[in-house]
Amino acid sequence: MPATTTFGMHRGWHHVIWVLLCVAAVTNGATFWLKRSGWLEPGAYHDYLAEKARFRVTSRLDPAYEEAQTFQLGTINRLYAVTGTQTITKIFKYGVVLLIIGVSLWTGWRAGRTPRAWTQPLFLGFTAVVLFAALVSWLRFGGLLLLPGVRAFAFLAVALSAASLASTKSLALLSKYLIGLVFLQLILMPPEIAWGLDIFTGKGLSLLPGDRATGTFLQPTTLGLFCVIALMFYVCFGAPSPRMRAVTAVASGIVVIASASASALLLYLLVVGYIFAAARGSQHWSRVAVISVFGVIALLALPWLTGRPEVFASLFGRVLWIQLLFSEAPGPVTVLFGQGLGVGTNAAVHWLRYAADHGAEVPLWLLHGGSHSTVQGLISQVGVVGGVGFYGLLAYGAWGDARARPVYAVIGIASLVTNVIEFYPVDVLYGLLLAHSVAVMHGSLSQSRENNSSIKLSCQGNGLN
Repeated sequence: MPATTTFGMHRGWHHVIWVLLCVAAVTNGATFWLKRSGWLEPGAYHDYLAEKARFRVTSRLDPAYEEAQTFQLGTINRLYAVTGTQTITKIFKYGVVLLIIGVSLWTGWRAGRTPRAWTQPLFLGFTAVVLFAALVSWLRFGGLLLLPGVRAFAFLAVALSAASLASTKSLALLSKYLIGLVFLQLILMPPEIAWGLDIFTGKGLSLLPGDRATGTFLQPTTLGLFCVIALMFYVCFGAPSPRMRAVTAVASGIVVIASASASALLLYLLVVGYIFAAARGSQHWSRVAVISVFGVIALLALPWLTGRPEVFASLFGRVLWIQLLFSEAPGPVTVLFGQGLGVGTNAAVHWLRYAADHGAEVPLWLLHGGSHSTVQGLISQVGVVGGVGFYGLLAYGAWGDARARPVYAVIGIASLVTNVIEFYPVDVLYGLLLAHSVAVMHGSLSQSRENNSSIKLSCQGNGLN
């Protein structure tokens, strides 16, 4: 008889889907990495190298400053531009998300099982808020912003449907593929640092040559944060041996340092502190003390670790928008329930600029912005009520799922500095974690016992308590 897992899904499907999920994370930023490293469009690459020396300005007072900024912006736009058949590399991830949802619903229907999340008030309430925001977006902008908005809440669709893929064993398998993706980024890092176009500021450890690494994650910060989240996910679900735990921590750390992302470095050292304290069997308050020490050291060393003297201004700039939002609030109803699905999302900004370039009439204010944190992205679309609902789901999952709790904590912290609901594949991981947590808290007694026993065995085998 073929091996099956939850809801009767053949185990081979889990391998196929997780491989596709990781492949999509590579293809999503493949053209950017290839262009930046000179493998794709080499002519434009060499033109940049020939011209960049002419535009090395260090002050805004330099007469060539504006021309240099225009040159740099044009290069960045070319690197991020996706045209023709390259578009397939971007939309592939949407197909993977649809596959995850479709396969999960199909296997659940065949087994005659309804996902437990469909009956949980918190999920239903948050879904109602999102649907209301979709209606507002439709009434205000027609269908212009609905697709980017739906993309931003793909994690919710995964959480509501993917019970058949969110078993503990399936997520353990996924964790290993995620670490494989981290090692792939490590392999891609040297060429990018050695001869990649220098379009960012900062250098890992202030010593590495070249510019900040992005891998196939398009931005240094998202590369660094993914490696930290993948490491925590692997430690919690993959049950690695002490040696593998150390190897993956070192590999993730190298990539994080190369990204020169202040938030990723800080979060990485907090995670390492947690792993170190947990492996030694420390009690709760001892772990807090160890993590705090790692955090203070990391915070003080950030300018040197990232090679960015202005790093603290960058960190604080991530939260200043909150003050602006409430000082120039458009009205209490908008603050509470948002401006409609898709408003302020990074995907919407790119889509609307493309539409405007091709003759569509787009309100000017929609072309500016984008979300630098999850809080900002949520409040723009679904307001404070939706933001509270999002973090309520996160707290709900962390409260009832001991195995996933550290991963929730890392994703929660990361959400303050990047928009995780638009951050593939982290958004999918978050949805899967929610589906797993609901199954643990409200699944059958036998499943709960299996999960609890596996947690104990994993903790004992790895020295994690």
